[in-house]
Amino acid sequence: MTRTCPKCNQPNPPDAAFCRNCAAALGLAAPTQQQSPPVGGQAPYVGAPPQAYGGAQNFAVQGNPNAPASQRPMISVILAGVALLCCGPLTGIPAAIVAWLELDAIKEGKSSPNGKTMAQIGFWGGIAVTVIHGILWVLYLLFGMFASMGG
Repeated sequence: MTRTCPKCNQPNPPDAAFCRNCAAALGLAAPTQQQSPPVGGQAPYVGAPPQAYGGAQNFAVQGNPNAPASQRPMISVILAGVALLCCGPLTGIPAAIVAWLELDAIKEGKSSPNGKTMAQIGFWGGIAVTVIHGILWVLYLLFGMFASMGG
């Protein structure tokens, strides 16, 4: 069963907290039927909506717009900055991967859209630093070859 966005009427996956199209919070899902909680009060599976088993509210599943933002965008920007200063692709590639994971989570509605701009900066910064360092390494090798031939 998909969840329809109240703002733009876009169908979204049932576990989405935010709309894929306009990033609006989808809010609390209406319970389909009340069941008694399983033994131990645990959800029947990871990510199960709490209203399906009568548990406590889980804002990560339901999409609380006041929930704290993910740390992945900040991590990707820090990795891209370290890549620019010294490490090149050793931290530039992980910066792009971490940012890509966050952008994908935002696109699927599983993460808050608040960190989208920072994740994009980390993604493109990681790629740019990796490419720049790659070009500099190739130039270093070429100049080294030409200097050894002239000598």
